[in-house]
Formats: sequence, C-alpha cells, structure tokens
Amino acid sequence: YIASITVDPSAPNTIYAGTAHPFTGSNPEHVFKSTDGGSSWTQTSLNAGQFSMDFIAINPARPSQVVAGSSGVLGYLQSVDGGTSWSIISTSAACGGLNAIAFAPSGSTIYLASQGGVCRSSDGGTTWSLAGAGGLAASAILIDPSDPATIYAGTTPDLDSGAGGVF
Repeated sequence: YIASITVDPSAPNTIYAGTAHPFTGSNPEHVFKSTDGGSSWTQTSLNAGQFSMDFIAINPARPSQVVAGSSGVLGYLQSVDGGTSWSIISTSAACGGLNAIAFAPSGSTIYLASQGGVCRSSDGGTTWSLAGAGGLAASAILIDPSDPATIYAGTTPDLDSGAGGVF
C-alpha cells in the first residue's frame, strides 16, 4: 500500500509515492513517480528492502532532490536526479530514528522530526544538530508557509510526565 505521497511544488503534475507492506523477502519497498498527475506511474530505481517509505519530501529550491525514509531508522535515502538513482544519507545518533523530514523554502536547510526531537542540517545533510522540541520525540514537522522562520513539531507524549503536543 501507499504510506507516503508528495507533490513537486514546482511541477504539480509530478508526484512521488512510497510503499509499505508486509515484507516477505521478495517484495521490497519502492518509491514510484508520476509526471502526468497520477495517470501513470513508474517505479524509481530505489529498492528499500524491508524499510517502508513512510515519508517523502522534495527540496523546493532544487526539485530534482527527493528524500524518502522509514520511520525509526537512522538516516534516509536521497536522489538528486529526480529518482533515477539513490544514496544513503546518515544522520547523527543524537537525532535518533527519523519520523518525518522537511526542507526550508530556500532548500538550504533540512529539518528532521526524530526520536531525539527536531534535528537540522544546513550543509546538505553532512552534519546535524539537535534543535529542539522540548526534549521529546518529534513525530511530525511543518514549516509555516507564510513565515519560514516558524517551524512546528508534533511530539510523542512522554510516558512518565504525559508532556507532549505541538512545539
């Protein structure tokens, strides 16, 4: 089934969809691409094995850069050629497993909703720093489209204190 979907902000007819299904060893997870608004789909070269493609994001400043990943995994997969080829990008252990990813509108900064909170990289994913979320695991992230300096993170409640919510 489809676990994630995103539309290219610069070309609304281009859509990416990531799969997730029970892994039996013969049905790896993939990312599919449509360039005609979803009328037809092509499987990209990504073979993610047992890792479901729970999130997909497109760099708004560089639409050929597409990232996809599986919740709870350290790192994500990246294509810089619109899905033709993919590479693994490692993140910091301080970030923990990932749950969602977002690009700043300028495309120069990447934000992760992760088990460690919110992490950010301003150098294309080479280095990462823990940026916040009150010390709670972040499960969702959104950059305010009217004010890119405002970033929202949805957090998983802490079992001991019950704290959580939107930061």
